[in-house]
Amino acid sequence: MRECFHCGEPAPGDPAITLDLRGQVRHFCCEGCKAVCETIHREGLTGFYDIRTEPAVTPRELARSELERIRELDHPLIQNTFVTPVKAGQEAQLLIGGITCAACIWLLENHMKQQPVCLPSPLITPRNAHDWFGHRTRPVSAIC
Repeated sequence: MRECFHCGEPAPGDPAITLDLRGQVRHFCCEGCKAVCETIHREGLTGFYDIRTEPAVTPRELARSELERIRELDHPLIQNTFVTPVKAGQEAQLLIGGITCAACIWLLENHMKQQPVCLPSPLITPRNAHDWFGHRTRPVSAIC
């Protein structure tokens, strides 16, 4: 059986979920892994696949209550607890837990640098904090 190029899970798909990458057909277990891989390639972050030491962990789908909790970050009263005004607009430290893989940290750091609401800021491990700067062009929950 084929393995998912991104996460290593079985990729039986009928029809198969595939993507042509540099002339090689890659197989995926789900559209989510395919979408992440496409994003990695589109943003020029393919080094992730070169430096990772094991396949990516397959994320579980967030429960409705978890999604609602993330959206709470957009409420002004909640933001008063973690967003501070700065010359560039606003700044927030976002804590991203559970990331221990150097390749995943590299990928997240470089992906965040390409987001229009973020300025380059190194991730700090093991806390994995990231600064968010913005002019309310996108809600905080959109980058979580």
